[in-house]
Amino acid sequence: GDNWTNNTNWCSDKPLSEWYGITYSDGHVNSIKLSYNNLSGELANELNDLTALTYLNLTENNIISINIDNHPSLLELECYYSKTQTIKINNCEKLEKLICFYNSITELEIDNAYQLSELQCQHNQLQELDLTSCPKLDYLVTYYNPNLTKIYISPYQEFYYSKKDDHTEFDINLDLLHKSTDFSKDGEVKQLQAATEGNGIDIVLMGDAYSDRMIADGTYESVMKTAMENFFTEEPYKSFRNYFNVYMVTAVSTIDVYGFQTDDDTTAFSCWFSSGTQVGGNDTKVFAYAQKALSNERMNEAIIIVMMRSKNNGGTCYMYYPDNNNADYGNGVSISYFPIGRNEERLSQVLHHEAGGHGFSKLADEYAYEYMGAVTSGYVSQIQTQQNNWGWFKNVDFTSDPTATRWSHFINDTRYVNEGLGAYEGGLTYWTGVWRPTENSIMRDNTGGFNAPSREAIYYRIHKLAYGANWEYNYEAFAQWDAKNRKGATATRGVPYRTEMPEDFVPNHPPVIVNKSWKDAK
Repeated sequence: GDNWTNNTNWCSDKPLSEWYGITYSDGHVNSIKLSYNNLSGELANELNDLTALTYLNLTENNIISINIDNHPSLLELECYYSKTQTIKINNCEKLEKLICFYNSITELEIDNAYQLSELQCQHNQLQELDLTSCPKLDYLVTYYNPNLTKIYISPYQEFYYSKKDDHTEFDINLDLLHKSTDFSKDGEVKQLQAATEGNGIDIVLMGDAYSDRMIADGTYESVMKTAMENFFTEEPYKSFRNYFNVYMVTAVSTIDVYGFQTDDDTTAFSCWFSSGTQVGGNDTKVFAYAQKALSNERMNEAIIIVMMRSKNNGGTCYMYYPDNNNADYGNGVSISYFPIGRNEERLSQVLHHEAGGHGFSKLADEYAYEYMGAVTSGYVSQIQTQQNNWGWFKNVDFTSDPTATRWSHFINDTRYVNEGLGAYEGGLTYWTGVWRPTENSIMRDNTGGFNAPSREAIYYRIHKLAYGANWEYNYEAFAQWDAKNRKGATATRGVPYRTEMPEDFVPNHPPVIVNKSWKDAK
C-alpha cells in the first residue's frame, strides 16, 4: 500500500501489534481498522486466513467490491463512503452488523447470515434486497435507494427500526412460515419454584407465539425461567422470593409469528398489538390455562404473565375486580401481557412495571402526558374508591401538600430524608391534579427501582397473602427491613415538580380495569 495515507510498519519485521490499524493478541489478528486511508481495489477471500478476525473497518476508501465467503469469526463490517459497487457475503454465520451506506452498491448479496441483526445500506443504488436468510435482522435502514422496490423477508423478521422510501415494498416469503403439528405438550404444567415460607403466592407464566419447535428445543422454558429470575431482581420481591410459587404452563401456538393469524393459523392466546403500546389477548383462554396450575380458590390472588414472542414495544396489565371487596391489600387477579422485546434488559424493565408494579401490587402509573390536562373529578372519585376499598394505587394522591399525602409517614421519618420524597405533579397519565411520591421510579419510566411507598405496598401485600388477612402490619418493622433500599439525593419537597421523560422512552399503555370478576371474563 504505497499510496495509503498511513502504512506504518506494514510489510516490515515489526510485531503485528505495531502495524497501523491492526489489533493483535494471542497469536491472532483480532481487528483491522483502515478507514480514511486511501485503499483501493477489491477485498477477496484471503481474509479467511485471519481466523480470529472479528472487526473490519474499511470506511472512506475506494473498495470497488467485497467478497467474503465462510468467514469463521467476523462479527462486524463497516465500509461506508468507500465507493463500493458490489458486496457478496455468504455463509458468514457469526456476522452481526453490516454498515455500508453512502456507496454505489447495485448488488448486495447476503446469504445465510443467521446472526445478522443490523444492516444499514441507505444511499445506494440497490434494486432489490433478499433478507430471507437473515432471521435475526431487526434494525434495517434502506432509504435513498431510488430503484429499490422489493425487499424479500421471512415472516419471522421484525424490524425494531425500518426507514424506507414509500415505493419500497416488503415481499414476505410465506413458504417459510412454520406451522405446528405437535400439540402434545400443550397445557402441560411445570412448577419452577415452590414457596418455602407462608401460604405460597402464585405466579403463572405463559407464552404466546411459540410453536412446537420452540417447545421442543427448550426456547419456551428458557424464556419462562428468564422471566422468573428477572422478576425477583427488584426489592421487595428479591428479599421475599421464597414466599412465591412459580408455575409455567406450556401453550403451543399454531404459528410463531404475528401478523398472519387466521381462523386456522393462530397464536395460542390470539395476542394483538394496537397502534400505540396497548397489547392484549384472549383473557378467557388465559384463565383456562391458568386453571391447569391453580384451583379456582387461588385464582383471585394470582398474578398471570403472558409473554409475547415479539421485539415490539408495548405492554398492558388487565386488572380484574377482586371477589373480596373488603380487602385492603390489592386483591384481584391480573393478566400482564407484554412482548419479550429485543433483549433481556427490555424484558426485565417491562416485567417489573407491568407484572411487579401493576399486576401484583396494583400500583398506578407515575407518568403523565401534557395533552391529558387536569384529572377529572369523576376519575378521582373512582380511583379513591379503589384505593380505600381494595388498597389499589397507593403510590398516587390528589393533594399537593406532601404532609397530607398517603405517604406522609415517610416524609415525617428522618430515615427517609434522602429518598427524594415529596409531591411531584403528574401521574395516572394526567398532567395536573395528580401527585406521585418521587421524581422517578419503575412506575414512571421503568427504571430507578420502586420508591418507598411502592415498596411498602408490595411488602404489605406479600405478607398479607403469605400469612393471611389477620396478619398485622408494623411500620417500624418495615422501615427496619427497608434500610438497605433507602437511597437517592434530596429533592425539594412540597413543590409540584415535573421533568421530561427520556426522549426515546415511550410509556406502555395504562392498566385496563376490567369491572368484573375473572369468572365472568369473555
